[in-house]
Amino acid sequence: VNLGEELIPGNGNQDVVPMPTLGWYWTGNRLYLTYAAENTTDNDTDIYVRFSTDSAGSWSSAKKVNDDATTTSQFFPWLGVDQANGKVAVSWYDCRKDTANNKKTHFFAAVSTDGFNGSPYAAPRNFQLNPAQSDASSYGPGYKDYTGLTFFKGFLYPAWVDNSNST
Repeated sequence: VNLGEELIPGNGNQDVVPMPTLGWYWTGNRLYLTYAAENTTDNDTDIYVRFSTDSAGSWSSAKKVNDDATTTSQFFPWLGVDQANGKVAVSWYDCRKDTANNKKTHFFAAVSTDGFNGSPYAAPRNFQLNPAQSDASSYGPGYKDYTGLTFFKGFLYPAWVDNSNST
């Protein structure tokens, strides 16, 4: 898995630096990490989560968060942990619905009820947050990693850049 910079069409051909985000579940003593990584196909980045139960001394294997079967880009993830119940949420930009050009994005999220332990009954289902596609390639500077996510008492509070004129 390559964690280096990647120029992808969905971010206006700007760098997608793998800026990981961390979340901590105080009661469960778990540290979560999310990041985007390139697969074997150029411009095919996916979102992953790992966790540590020993203060980052060791990490779980990577769990893929995005559930699409495309070779398009997913990038700029953000992670939030609901301290009330230990559920973990991740949000990101996703080009899965623009398979022809890998440029237009939607903003997606997923919630794991088992802390990304891998239970088939608790697999995180992806859901789309904005109704229309945004296109960073039309204005050049890309999204610049301007996303955010807070998760509190079962409610997601995401923030993202969007030029679709639909939100």
